[in-house]
Amino acid sequence: ELAVLKDLILSRVASELNENLLRERTAANRNRAREEEMEREEEEEEEREEEEMLAKTKRMFVPLSGLPGELPTIKRQIRYHQCYFNPISCFRRK
Repeated sequence: ELAVLKDLILSRVASELNENLLRERTAANRNRAREEEMEREEEEEEEREEEEMLAKTKRMFVPLSGLPGELPTIKRQIRYHQCYFNPISCFRRK
C-alpha cells in the first residue's frame, strides 16, 4: 500500500510539473509573439517616417518651373507674391 501511495504522489507531482512547464512555454511563446509584433510595428513606423522625410525633402527641392500639373499653382503663388509686395503690378493690363 505504501508503494502504491508513493507512486500515486509521484505521478501527481510529475503531472503538476508537466502542466506548469506547458503553461510557462505558452506564456513565453505569447510574450515572444507580442515582442515580435511590437518590433514589426516599430519598423513599419520608422519606414513610414523615412518615407515622409523623403517626400518632404523632395517637395523642398521642386524647381520653380514645377511639374506640368503644378504649373498653374506655382504661377498663382508667384502672382500672389508679386501682388502682396507690389500691389500696383496687379492692376496692370497685359
